[in-house]
Amino acid sequence: MRLLPIVLMLTVASVVCAEEHKGADVLPTDSLRHKEIGLIRETIRELDRTEDDYIEPQHYEFTVMLQGTRTFENFVLRSHDQSITLAPDGHTKVGPFFGWRWFFFGYTFDIKNFGFGVKLGGIDGDRFEGLPFGGVDVGMTGINAYYIFNHKHFSYPAAFSQSTCQKISCGSWMAGLGYIRNTLELDHKALEQTLESRMDKGHEVQLDSGMMFNSVKYSDFSLSAGYAYNWVFARDWLFCRFDISKFNPDFVGRFAVVYNNTRWYAGLSAIFRTNNYSTSRFKMNNIFGTINAYVGYNFVLKKKYRKKK
Repeated sequence: MRLLPIVLMLTVASVVCAEEHKGADVLPTDSLRHKEIGLIRETIRELDRTEDDYIEPQHYEFTVMLQGTRTFENFVLRSHDQSITLAPDGHTKVGPFFGWRWFFFGYTFDIKNFGFGVKLGGIDGDRFEGLPFGGVDVGMTGINAYYIFNHKHFSYPAAFSQSTCQKISCGSWMAGLGYIRNTLELDHKALEQTLESRMDKGHEVQLDSGMMFNSVKYSDFSLSAGYAYNWVFARDWLFCRFDISKFNPDFVGRFAVVYNNTRWYAGLSAIFRTNNYSTSRFKMNNIFGTINAYVGYNFVLKKKYRKKK
């Protein structure tokens, strides 16, 4: 990625040279542009290049897959002397997918949901456990990019997208950048009323002032570093453990077990993330996770893998 600014600087220098020394032999501008484009193209290809002894490329043009996904999330809000644990609805989704090279299309539908659970510290919180509450709206959107230093030997797609096969056990250090936008909307008045429904007659619930907010929105910019390892413990089998520890207290973990003989594949993967946010009034911790189970079939061999007659 650092080559691009250098290429642009060389272009400017060559133009100045052409203006100041018109009688000198200089390369035509079109020729320089072709060289620059070729350099960029070769850099991209180098980042995508792998060694066949370690990584087996995808042999087929198309794939079909059935996947089930389970998501869960947990929020913990803490003020000076109170804490509330909010567990939003968990989702279990199942659906078919169809893939062609880099494109994947699919549809999933929910098969079961679970209700909120609320705990309140400082007032015998056990009586509030499992109490339904709908006054919370949570959102999380973001993007992460990372660089795999040993990408010629270590295949991340072999564990998490089944587009390649890891043939020999191998690991790699990774570094990344990330951005996440988090939102939390809380109807604290409705929360007080809901909690009071479990209190004895004549007793009221008073939330700490730190809990009395309507909306929280914050952005998380992160630098990350970690190590991933693909363990090929048997033919066509793979176990991957991928950790990224961030410079702030957040954490990301990825795990996968995959069977892939290039035509049939099946596996189980999990992603866990924690986010932490604090102000002078309150602290918030968010744990988010997804678990995927899938089975799929590849078909229509690419030309270079078809047997020549």
